[in-house]
Amino acid sequence: PTAVASTYWRGVLTTVDNEWYDTRAGSTVDVLILSSNIPAALAPSSAPANLTATLCETVYGPLAAAQAEGAAPIIQDWLAGNLPETSA
Repeated sequence: PTAVASTYWRGVLTTVDNEWYDTRAGSTVDVLILSSNIPAALAPSSAPANLTATLCETVYGPLAAAQAEGAAPIIQDWLAGNLPETSA
């Protein structure tokens, strides 16, 4: 089996002017970024149409459930203001 380890980064960032998104410089934003190292061989991003249902049931669904279960306490701590900032 392949080990899958998810990581996160949390920090407070300051916005810059961006006319495309009507963003003004100087606002602070508390950011949480979640990332996974699931290898492409374990969860391919494309597959033949006849395998879609099987992959969703046996690969993508279980991976999504595991990711959601692992991320839930991190997201809850972040929303509650209890998740410390990570280093760069």
